[in-house]
Amino acid sequence: MPKSPHLKERILKIAGEKFLRQGFYKVSVDSLVAELRTSKSSIYKYFSSKEDLVATLIEQLNGVINRQIEQIVHHAELGFEDKLLHLMRLTSKLKRLVGPQFLEDLRIHTPELWEEYQQQETDRIQRYYYALFRQGIREGLIRNDIDLQLIVGAYLQFTELSLNQNALQGLPYHEEQIFEHLTTLFLEGGLGQ
Repeated sequence: MPKSPHLKERILKIAGEKFLRQGFYKVSVDSLVAELRTSKSSIYKYFSSKEDLVATLIEQLNGVINRQIEQIVHHAELGFEDKLLHLMRLTSKLKRLVGPQFLEDLRIHTPELWEEYQQQETDRIQRYYYALFRQGIREGLIRNDIDLQLIVGAYLQFTELSLNQNALQGLPYHEEQIFEHLTTLFLEGGLGQ
């Protein structure tokens, strides 16, 4: 029986939804087979193992993330602040899409995929965030007397706080508002004029 690109897309879609939300370790191939209404052999025509399916999903996810970030960072008509706001919203959306259990499963059960995922994150930061913050320096919105690596690292650590549900529990804001307020605090400081 010949391979069907449509079935491969469906497998990636269903597996992606389940894996990203629930993690992949406890999601069985049998549960994917049942939801797809196909056979295990159909899945194994495209993916040699569950790990291969996860690796393909990560590759696909990284491609989507890179394209979306690239569109924002290289948008000629947007200034630094607008680009940062768009990146903030995209990051918030991605953090909701990729659940903590998926990342935990990667780290524990497939350390080589975890390292690859982490390397992709590092590459993304170096490629896109550095370019964005260089634009902020050119526009006079970011100080040029502080090491760019320190600025980017501090910003990314600072914004991680907005994604930590326990640290900010009880604040009367939704996640995007917290992200925006923390970015304003990072860029403008907390001291009065």
